[in-house]
Amino acid sequence: MAVNPQPTDPHLIVAHSIWEAIMQRDFSKRQVKILDLILRLSWGCGKKYAIIPKQKDFQVVGVGEGHIKAELNWMVTSKIITIDGDQYSFNKMFEEWQVSRVLPFIPEKLTELVSINIADAKANRDKLTELVSNEEEVTELVSSHNEKTYRISKFATSDLASRKESSLNIYNSNEENINSHLPQKLTETVSAADIWVKVLGELAKQVSGPNYRTWLDKKTVGIDIQENLFIIGVPNSFIEEYLEKNQINLIARTLATVAGRDMAPVFRVMPMPEGG
Repeated sequence: MAVNPQPTDPHLIVAHSIWEAIMQRDFSKRQVKILDLILRLSWGCGKKYAIIPKQKDFQVVGVGEGHIKAELNWMVTSKIITIDGDQYSFNKMFEEWQVSRVLPFIPEKLTELVSINIADAKANRDKLTELVSNEEEVTELVSSHNEKTYRISKFATSDLASRKESSLNIYNSNEENINSHLPQKLTETVSAADIWVKVLGELAKQVSGPNYRTWLDKKTVGIDIQENLFIIGVPNSFIEEYLEKNQINLIARTLATVAGRDMAPVFRVMPMPEGG
């Protein structure tokens, strides 16, 4: 079977700032391969560190055994990564990196290129919205309590939607098909704060009372939605680290259920509102 990866397939979720920092530094080909493997096995597996039992395992990405130790030592000395036994961590404090930037380095040009592609993505979404505009009305969905009419004005963008959401069959007039595929929530019409309140309600059912009160209740708040990122405010780095290490997968699953589409939870340390 031919491999045909799509933007909707499972993928490595890494902050744009990380990729940009790597692209803007003058790493060798071997060093980039090492970073790719560490990121795939850490952030790509929903945690801050990668477990690589033996240094020679870096050969899996094409780094020769005779070069592995020297490259790792250089990256540790240059404060790119840290090594603790068989655990390899990526240093996300870019200002500490001791490696030169590529030449010529023009941050404004990168910003311009990103803007062009964001605009193109929006244009594609607008075309898709127009394509299904004649099938927006979904009526006469009867529940056990009352009869409601739902209007679908927007749905997850094509680059983030699941295969079921992106298929126009979701709008088939067959009532059974609509009920089985209709997204639970349309995040474009609900604020991040409102979504997070509902997420907390679901999390309270899935974690113990002490854990919920210690790490989640009144300690977190929905701040913003940025494309496929859901920004969550936390009061300090201690709570940030705990949630990233221990609850990130549960939070991501619950967020997707409430919001109706996959979004990566991102924690941001910031002052909590009064009474939080």
